[in-house]
Amino acid sequence: MLEFKEATLKDVTFFKDVFSSLSRMGSEACFGNLYMWGEHYDCKIAVENEIIYLKAGNSFTVPAAKTEEKIVEGLDCLKQYTEENNMTLSFHCVDEEQRKLIEKTFPNEFEFQEARDVSDYIYRVEDLALLPGKKYHSKRNHISFFENNFDWSYEKITEDNLNECLDFARYWFLSNKEKQETGTDKELDAIEKALGAFFEIGFTGGILRVEGEIVAFTFGEGINDKVFCTHVEKASSAIRGAYPMINREFAKNTISKYEYVNREEDLGIPGLRKAKESYRPAFLLNKQNARMV
Repeated sequence: MLEFKEATLKDVTFFKDVFSSLSRMGSEACFGNLYMWGEHYDCKIAVENEIIYLKAGNSFTVPAAKTEEKIVEGLDCLKQYTEENNMTLSFHCVDEEQRKLIEKTFPNEFEFQEARDVSDYIYRVEDLALLPGKKYHSKRNHISFFENNFDWSYEKITEDNLNECLDFARYWFLSNKEKQETGTDKELDAIEKALGAFFEIGFTGGILRVEGEIVAFTFGEGINDKVFCTHVEKASSAIRGAYPMINREFAKNTISKYEYVNREEDLGIPGLRKAKESYRPAFLLNKQNARMV
């Protein structure tokens, strides 16, 4: 019987070893997300026979392992687990490759439904670093204003400045309390938890300063050698250009070795969707929900 528990820092090494060996691009392939948001979304992890199982409430992600044979073994195991616990087997955050594997393993046993609100925005790192062409004209205008009007600097997040990021995060949420959209009220708790285990998890981040004071910060983690996932990006709305500037500097100076950056989903929030679309993603990583019928 699978035994699900909350993710701890003891799980990080094996988790990253497995997922970094796969071609996954989705944000659910990040240990940091599981650790940050586990309590809020009731996320649990189980590891058995070198297979990783993740569940949120009564729904699962497709098991992860280094071979397709092991993943199929995991799918069969979950079917048995849900039958023994009088549950209907369902999956969330299913990408197209995973859908094909589910259909191959369980022919005609699942129905699928598009999950647009949790589909991930995937960008070319080079595009965010260079902002080329007419489609990025407005971003370059904001950056030009920032560069010409502020005494600024950029740096990586280190042990020396980590607490400043925490202070800025708390200030940001306090300043933007009245503007917060539904679904983001637990984000500060998640950020505080992530910053508390920043280096143990292997996060990478950047800070933007004006006259020595933080006006923006961002961080995330590599999914594999090709794809980075940005989990958090916060900037002062009072500083014109702070958001596009931290985005550009992070792409140019800190994550340039990656080909793609996953900037996660929009949760169906109109303002967030507009902001993510304005950076012209290379593609949307479509997700689906699957339910056994």
